[in-house]
Amino acid sequence: MRDDYKQLPTPEGLEHCPCCGGAAEFWRYSKSDDGPATKVVMCTINEPIGPQDGLVHEGCPLYMPPDCHYRATEREAVKFWNEFAKALTALQRKNRWDHRSALRAPTALGPTPCAAEPAEDPDVWPIVNVTVDEAGKITDAKLYAPGLPAGNHDVYPVKVPYINEHTEAWQAVCRELDAVRPGWILGQRSGIECAVAAIRAIAEAGRLLDGRTHDDFPE
Repeated sequence: MRDDYKQLPTPEGLEHCPCCGGAAEFWRYSKSDDGPATKVVMCTINEPIGPQDGLVHEGCPLYMPPDCHYRATEREAVKFWNEFAKALTALQRKNRWDHRSALRAPTALGPTPCAAEPAEDPDVWPIVNVTVDEAGKITDAKLYAPGLPAGNHDVYPVKVPYINEHTEAWQAVCRELDAVRPGWILGQRSGIECAVAAIRAIAEAGRLLDGRTHDDFPE
């Protein structure tokens, strides 16, 4: 596949492959030893992917990139690869966000819950807290990424230990509050804040047997 190619030292600052995420390499291409040469950045992943039979053009589509990636100089080839990688990555994120909206139809657990488990991977959980207005638009978003230093980072969600037990407990609380105080989660506060307020309101309305009032409960 690469008889006319010669691998060169990999320049610093190459973006990872925007198609498969693999590392990138720098190559010289020429049809003859003394003929004109071009430079190109390529993905390193050449193992068969999924249903590929491994006989021809196996691996990542950018293992043998299209002609537009072949440039006269190293600088031009690296610049094209990096700009292409950044643009394709941004496009993927946008299209995936549009395809898998964070909002879903109202349920008993709240008016606009987020998708907690993508159907294809039940071990992936959300890592973003969003505020949604009455028109269904996200007005604020926070990423849960404690401990990261300043800078730009790719953040990957991981399953939290005992998350199933925590989820079941929270859902049980939600069901009980739905039964005795419908609409308890409405408003701009978080679910936990709404639950605390609802429980306090129930306790105050019931005037507990020992005579305590709302003022006796700590904030």
